[in-house]
Amino acid sequence: MRCLALAEIFEQQGLRCLFACASCPAALQLRLQQAGMGFLPLQETEDSEALAVLQPQLLVVDGYHFSSAYRQRLSRLAERVLVLDDGAASHPDQAQLHASHVLNSSAQARPEDYCQRAAGAELLLGIEYAPLRQEFLQIERPSQPSQPVQPNRVLISFGGSDILNLGLRLSQRLLDCHPQLCIDLVIGAAASDQQADKLADDLLARHAPRLQLQRNCQQMARLMGQAELAISAAGSTLLELAYMAVPSIALVVADNQAPALLSPYSQWFHSLDFRRQQDLDRLCQLTLEQLANHASLQQQRQALKQLPVAQKTRQIPCMLGFQNLNQEPQTP
Repeated sequence: MRCLALAEIFEQQGLRCLFACASCPAALQLRLQQAGMGFLPLQETEDSEALAVLQPQLLVVDGYHFSSAYRQRLSRLAERVLVLDDGAASHPDQAQLHASHVLNSSAQARPEDYCQRAAGAELLLGIEYAPLRQEFLQIERPSQPSQPVQPNRVLISFGGSDILNLGLRLSQRLLDCHPQLCIDLVIGAAASDQQADKLADDLLARHAPRLQLQRNCQQMARLMGQAELAISAAGSTLLELAYMAVPSIALVVADNQAPALLSPYSQWFHSLDFRRQQDLDRLCQLTLEQLANHASLQQQRQALKQLPVAQKTRQIPCMLGFQNLNQEPQTP
């Protein structure tokens, strides 16, 4: 999603974008096609002829499993190499990034994290550079979204894949114990399997219309805008929620999300560690407590509106050196 957000920004400026992926769910490939983006399937981390033939002006590299040697090979393919990074904690081996530019939109990103890993690279650090999609950027902050917040409406999202079916299990418990609650459950393109589909059908049969399932959702800004509270995996969705000023409970379900347990994220959101034990009872209790405290929710909303989320995001193409942006489209 963050790569798609960047692609939308580049294409708005007259640049053409192509996605090269070793693995991509069919629903996401269709979404790229509908957005007019090119798509190139790769074999694992193949980078030789398939990528070199493109002669890109800009190569955006986003992945958790790339070695220094592989990144170095990629760096020879383009004059500009923008690496999307989650910080030093994502690379315990301190792998060299081999980048001309580094984008880390974490609130905890610091220049000293890159003294060795990206020496000489231009650093775009902090929530000011959050790569948000156009559906968010077209909403001016800190003004309110067009639709009003709906009391007792909860948005639940665990990203593109929810291998533990936490979203469905949590929805079931909350709907059973709160008769006025309405839930928008976002199910990612890679989160569907036979067990999940059966549980989803059972829940819909019991709780429709209080439960709305959103598959491969392309209207996240609208859903966030009407939610009184959100429950989300502690990934990049947190920056979208902060932009929309939605009080949220952040669940850390992967190691690269662990920074959400620390300041300043722990000051913005209620954060729970779900990596080793999924305490759904505690989560349900916290959710109901939050919904019952309307004054606290309003205070959280106002505090989130003051954060400088995505203030510099639209400037990213210029910072990468694309100055003649309104001329004939180029191919990054």
